[in-house]
Amino acid sequence: MMSDFFCELHRNIQDHSCGKSKAADSKRVVLCDHCNGVLPDKDEEIEKHLSHKCTFKKKKSLMMCGKKGCKTALNGINNYTCKKCKRIFCLPHRYFDAHGCVKENSKKSFFESELRQSWVNRKFVFTHNAAHHLLLT
Repeated sequence: MMSDFFCELHRNIQDHSCGKSKAADSKRVVLCDHCNGVLPDKDEEIEKHLSHKCTFKKKKSLMMCGKKGCKTALNGINNYTCKKCKRIFCLPHRYFDAHGCVKENSKKSFFESELRQSWVNRKFVFTHNAAHHLLLT
């Protein structure tokens, strides 16, 4: 321990060119940001720790239900992808009306379109030759 006293501006070792600075630098440590382990303040030691010894495991991000306000965490078996909006929901919210489904693209499928309705309402009259038919509208 040093017995000299210094003002606030020169209290650190590097601020007053202390002869004991080499010894003090070798005792400097830092905390690992991930596991809070104590490490020597040397770049090679920190790199070695981070690549081999650090016990930190990155948390997996949780997939959550797409219904606003639902806090259900989804996993491999309790999720459903909506066929219309392509969003992922928990099992109770998998139905269109349960999650307020709004189809992302407004293009209707053939079965939902007015074109299909016009085809359904048409009448076909078959002539003597089954290959030829008349379409009456």
